[in-house]
Amino acid sequence: MAGKLKPCPFCGSGDTEINSYLDDTWFFVQCIDCNAAGPESDTTEEAVIAWNQRAENTSPPQSK
Repeated sequence: MAGKLKPCPFCGSGDTEINSYLDDTWFFVQCIDCNAAGPESDTTEEAVIAWNQRAENTSPPQSK
């Protein structure tokens, strides 16, 4: 399994998951709360690295 996912840089949610499409040939991390998605990658590990390298959100999390 890939490393731990950082919270969403847009809404601050920790409710994220790794998704794939095209028969598991491309992977990306997606925020369940705001639907933001990271770059497409060849492996789950690369998808996590790409997501975690995104800019940090300095705004407080949005309340539901």
